Amino acid sequence: DDGAADFGSVQGALNYMMKSVANSSGVINIKNGNYPEPLFLRDKSNLRLVGESRDDTVIRFDNYDALNSGSSGRPLFVIANGDMISVENLTIYNTHLRNAGSSGSQAEALYFGSDTGRFIAKNAAFISEQDTLQLRGFSWFYNSLVAGNVDFIWGSPQVSLFENTEIRSLGDSQGGGSSTNGGYVLQARVTSESYPGFIFLNSKLTRAAGPLGNTIPNGKTYLARS
Repeated sequence: DDGAADFGSVQGALNYMMKSVANSSGVINIKNGNYPEPLFLRDKSNLRLVGESRDDTVIRFDNYDALNSGSSGRPLFVIANGDMISVENLTIYNTHLRNAGSSGSQAEALYFGSDTGRFIAKNAAFISEQDTLQLRGFSWFYNSLVAGNVDFIWGSPQVSLFENTEIRSLGDSQGGGSSTNGGYVLQARVTSESYPGFIFLNSKLTRAAGPLGNTIPNGKTYLARS
């Protein structure tokens, strides 16, 4: 907040949109900067959150299951009962480390919790370690980055399409600085065999050091488990 903004926080803008704009379409423009806050959006549709740039507009917070338990408590950004919600040109980064003792390691960056809703991400990044994305309904990630270690893409979607997107496995912070297993990319809980589920189109699977510098050996990352 440099004094020129309509709101001093991203959540302040979301609160206004939920209370004052009903379901008319809207855009929240977010300037470059670090925004240390969790986010919550309920019963709001047709909304775009547009950052100034993916690498320099960063919403970050240390949220996790032992602090705020459950799927609707521990993510950095919770979207409940929304449709046509778009996140563009920004990073959502849950900074919780998996080696933090008994504090609980489940820590989503995003939970899209609408069984019939649609979520769109363009030129965006979603980073955590365990359970980075939990998805329901319909979602499309385009030209984006999803990074994590344990079941870091999971949920019960009808369709989740990852197009031109990097799926990056990170070294596990529980390894204490040594090489670690890569874990599972997907944990699928798709509820009907008629649903396409998770789809990857023109995307790439990569690996990188985790937040504590831990690396992943060859042959130690698995695509999916059910």
